[in-house]
Amino acid sequence: MLTPDRLALIENALRNIAFLLMAGMMEAFGTLAGDLSQALHDAFAGQEQKRDVAAEVRKKMSDEQSKMLESMISDAKPDSAIQSRILEKLDPATADDLIAKLNAPQVGLPPLTEPLPPEALLAYFQLLQDGNEELAAAVGEFSNTMQSLAAPQNRIELEQDGTGRLSSVIGQPVAVTIDKSCGEGTEASGALDEVVSGIQQVAWTDWKRTQLQAIDTVKIRNVKQVAKVGWKREGVALLVDVCLAEGSVGYVSSQQLSEGLDAGLLEAAQAALIAAREKRAITGPEGLKLEISGLRVTQPTPTAEEALRPFSWSGGTTVALTVRRPLGGLTAFNSEKASIRAAKDDHGKDLLIGDDPTRDASASFGSFPTFDETGTACLIELDLPGVPSPGSDRIAVDVDLAFEVANGVTESSVQVRFADGAHFKLGTIPFEVTSVEDDDWGYKVNLKTNKLLSDLAGFRFVAANGEEIPVTISSSSTMNWGDEPSEERQLSFASRAEKGKLIARMWKDKRVVTFPVTTEIGVGF
Repeated sequence: MLTPDRLALIENALRNIAFLLMAGMMEAFGTLAGDLSQALHDAFAGQEQKRDVAAEVRKKMSDEQSKMLESMISDAKPDSAIQSRILEKLDPATADDLIAKLNAPQVGLPPLTEPLPPEALLAYFQLLQDGNEELAAAVGEFSNTMQSLAAPQNRIELEQDGTGRLSSVIGQPVAVTIDKSCGEGTEASGALDEVVSGIQQVAWTDWKRTQLQAIDTVKIRNVKQVAKVGWKREGVALLVDVCLAEGSVGYVSSQQLSEGLDAGLLEAAQAALIAAREKRAITGPEGLKLEISGLRVTQPTPTAEEALRPFSWSGGTTVALTVRRPLGGLTAFNSEKASIRAAKDDHGKDLLIGDDPTRDASASFGSFPTFDETGTACLIELDLPGVPSPGSDRIAVDVDLAFEVANGVTESSVQVRFADGAHFKLGTIPFEVTSVEDDDWGYKVNLKTNKLLSDLAGFRFVAANGEEIPVTISSSSTMNWGDEPSEERQLSFASRAEKGKLIARMWKDKRVVTFPVTTEIGVGF
């Protein structure tokens, strides 16, 4: 049993070293240490004994940095159940040896066995980062000893340990279920330790920590092959299911667990975004759906202050519209058949009339709508020259959107060997390879044709060995002067694609569909 004086020294060391170990895992802490590196360097360089290094560092710290350190120190406190187990098992002789080694390094700071302020802990962290071997050896031995003492020795301790550790991460009690086949003692505790580490990695981000608060069960079970992680919802809670390789090796790593949890949480977040988006969508003809996806209001800027224009944008109101066609075949925006009939705020102000007397502006759709590669979505902007009245919070618009849509694609293919000056034909369209670029920026092929490519949906490429290499159109240009059109496309390949089958995908059965839209847009849209 430890005497009270030894007990206080070990408790201080537990707190201080828990902070140092946690700080070493945090990217954000590296930035804080970097900000103060010069102050630390000045404090330690050529220092004399009994120099108050912590005080010198403190002078260099901002209030924000001090608060961050204090928060981290609070978060790094060892779990009370684990700490009690350690102190019960630690014998006096081992405690005296650890205390002596922690007090040995002469670094001009109070020893790690004393209650240290944030500034001193930051200085110790920097010493470890700088490679102080004596200090690192003492900290490492203390940490390893504490870890061995903390390891549960039976199933009851294991489940208690899991509940405590997980509670400290996510803020509420958690049940830990262990299959009979998983075993007891150090093997099972090592598995649970990985679960905790993985959840800690995921929990650094606030929104993920909020999601993790729904976890009420962690199940550890044994399998005879590849380790893996899964999770599923049970009502409002999450069940983390960790499968381990049989025996004391092959446990799922905390990185694997973190990635598994992370992917699950991101998947859930994305699903929530999509569900919210679909709830506010406006249904149109031919499977079209419209979402109000953005709103930008910009006050006109005096000519003398052009450099201060908000968003580098002209005065007025911009509404971003996302149009989707899940069936695909959304190929182009038809500005000739689109129209803007009205746009007013809830005070009756006409937003088709501009507020900037120096600018003759009119309402229009953006010049460069963005289409995704699958032909299922388009982003277009509605530009209104007027700015809503003070105090208004809604805008009513009445417009006709017009899109070219197609029903599927046809494909034409040809065997090619890309080289400068090469010629080939895809269906009825002749192409010339004007240049091939193969450098650090990737493999690119520049094509030219005298046929219009308005029906082109994209390309595919199958290499000579049968492997399909992803290809995208990275740039394009069109010149249509009389009877001599000229089209150019640059193809960017995911890897070298010198020889193989090039496939052109062409939209079929194209037609124009008009989508009348009358709706209101608020700040919260």
